Amino acid sequence: MQKRLPYLVALSAFVVMPAIAADDSISDQMKIQMAIQQHVIVRPAEVNARIDQFLTEQHLTAAQVQAVLVAAGQSPDAMRHHIIMQIMWEKTAH
Repeated sequence: MQKRLPYLVALSAFVVMPAIAADDSISDQMKIQMAIQQHVIVRPAEVNARIDQFLTEQHLTAAQVQAVLVAAGQSPDAMRHHIIMQIMWEKTAH
């Protein structure tokens, strides 16, 4: 959670972030283990679609988001990792 906080705060300038869910206390490592056990696959196309959806809904360009992430000391890869984990957890939890 601590690693994700800077870019969540940075992006909050553009979008109101949802409240942190109780399941955020589950470590990424535990989520990965559960996903492996359930044979969950997150395809690059799913991640790209989620990013495109975010950009469209927020009326942002990739360059704008990248600038905010860089200003917060994060990279687009960190955001992509967060989205992968989010999709993986959605598939695992359901």
